[in-house]
Amino acid sequence: MALRSAARAGVRLIVRSYARLHKQIAKTRRSARLIRWRILAKTWWRRVWPRIKNWSWTAIWTAIGTCVMALFTVGIYLVGRAQWHTFQQQLTAMQGQLDAMEAEQRPWVKIQKLEPYQWPIYPWVRATPNVPMTP
Repeated sequence: MALRSAARAGVRLIVRSYARLHKQIAKTRRSARLIRWRILAKTWWRRVWPRIKNWSWTAIWTAIGTCVMALFTVGIYLVGRAQWHTFQQQLTAMQGQLDAMEAEQRPWVKIQKLEPYQWPIYPWVRATPNVPMTP
């Protein structure tokens, strides 16, 4: 009995330690990822900062102006694209109007009086045999 409870306790301990091990591995992976990102950011900043710290105000304002021009260029593109879409819709509407005008101007055929169909067209053709035809 004591052996069984000890075995159960041992299994529980193994399962708990296995779960803890996986939690620890996950934490380690996350922390390793964060550490890699921090090192990358620090090394990038260390490479860029010596170039930036010696800039003059003229260079800074030139960089800002370049960014502003890039934003305006993107804005102009978006406005042009919206105008193109509107132009295409107007062109479609105008094409429909032109088609309707052409349809009005083409010649039409009109039937004034329609007479009912007279059967038989030829008097010598009979509908049923042995029935005399009356004029």
